[in-house]
Amino acid sequence: MNQPIAALAVSAGLLLPGALAAAPPETGETRTIRLIQDDAQEYMISKVYELKYLKANDVAPFVLGVVKRNNTQSTVNRINYRAGDEQLLTVSCPVRMMPYVDDLIAKLDRPARVAGGGEDPIRGTGITRNLYPARFRSARVMVDVMTGTGINGGTDSFVGYDAETNLIYWKDDANKSNDLLKYLAWLDRPVPMVNLAFTVYEVRESTLRDLGIDYLAWRNGPGLNLLQAGFNAMSLDSAGSAALSAASGGFGAFFIAPQFDASFIRMLQQNGKATIANTASLTVPNSESASYSVGFSPQSQAIFKRNNDQLQVGISGVGMKGGIEQPESGPGAENPLLNSPEPPPPLALTVTAPRINFRSSADAKTGLIPDQAADYNHSVQALVTFRYLIRTADVVERNSYGAELAEVSTVTGDCNLLSGGEKLLSAWSKESDVEQRIGIPFLSDIPVLGSLFSTTTVNREKSYFFITAKTMLVHPESTPAEYSGQLKAFSELIPQTAER
Repeated sequence: MNQPIAALAVSAGLLLPGALAAAPPETGETRTIRLIQDDAQEYMISKVYELKYLKANDVAPFVLGVVKRNNTQSTVNRINYRAGDEQLLTVSCPVRMMPYVDDLIAKLDRPARVAGGGEDPIRGTGITRNLYPARFRSARVMVDVMTGTGINGGTDSFVGYDAETNLIYWKDDANKSNDLLKYLAWLDRPVPMVNLAFTVYEVRESTLRDLGIDYLAWRNGPGLNLLQAGFNAMSLDSAGSAALSAASGGFGAFFIAPQFDASFIRMLQQNGKATIANTASLTVPNSESASYSVGFSPQSQAIFKRNNDQLQVGISGVGMKGGIEQPESGPGAENPLLNSPEPPPPLALTVTAPRINFRSSADAKTGLIPDQAADYNHSVQALVTFRYLIRTADVVERNSYGAELAEVSTVTGDCNLLSGGEKLLSAWSKESDVEQRIGIPFLSDIPVLGSLFSTTTVNREKSYFFITAKTMLVHPESTPAEYSGQLKAFSELIPQTAER
């Protein structure tokens, strides 16, 4: 053998070093040696198994775990051939591993129970499909919690939901499926809800005094006959008729029922007191960041101008823009008083982050409070906490276009009260003193005599406002109220709490 070939054979392990000494002497004959270098790679092979007793989904996890440990490039696929009612399993692994796979599948694919007994080849590893109808919570929220904890993180698992039917469905092995049912029962707890009833009490005292002579009524009424009376004074017939008329009745009756139109004389004073109560209710669930709003918005008409100086009748209220253009950018672009599609309510109330803390213990299995809807508010007590914002707005001035200038006040705070109780949230007062004079220019400014040439109207008002909040727990299984869409009094909507 040639020396280079012999050295190469020794390095490849084909010949021992001692074999060179025992080699026959060289002859004129030529020998050829071919070496195949494969870098010790694994040769893969694929095989299809037809299962007789087990499902491919049950066997696949075991086979996949075995072949993956031998070579990470190995694969296991499941084929559910429904038309032929066959369960097929395809395995791709190294050649030297295939005999072990044959032995494993032969031992697993035999008649056995799937109840989880000790003699079963597979204990609770079957892939199952299941669904859960959510009762109290949203299926989307529950699925988000499940996926966030990595429940569907495996390649063989899946969790989804149907928004229309509020159903949760998933695919996973039997053990995890049982755990999912337990977890969903814990998550699907009733949402604590409370009915917040807000009442606005208004006590108003007003005084109206109207004194003087209405010049317009005088000019268009008896004032037209002044010149005619001067001419008639030269006529004896007219004087006799006037004397006869004057003698037909007492002079004292003139002040009670005058015989001519005396509507131009303005002598009126009016005092009054009114008590007004407005009520609005909100049913809110337990939340950490949600906001709920309610507003008291009485509407009245007002006249304002557009950009083309055309008059138009609109709704009076805070934010009536008149001929003002809406700013596209700048400090006023985000001002709701200028950019709102309709005037905001004069009184708006916003509730944020309502929290309901029950004082009664709930059932550990179902999460329900063991009380019926009839006596729910009698036997169950809860502490309700929330943040509130009260915004009031009053129109104080109008320009020539009718745009209104408003004064806005805001009150914020936190409230905590027991269920069934009522608490005062805020109180404020408002006073207005308006004096208006209408009459002949210059002459109406003369002291004392000005009342003969003008009318003075004085309007004084004092208003006191009180806002209270009352809570009433809502049972999770209560049905929508029968009075929905009907006009009812507040006492009919909220049942009175009976004394214990």
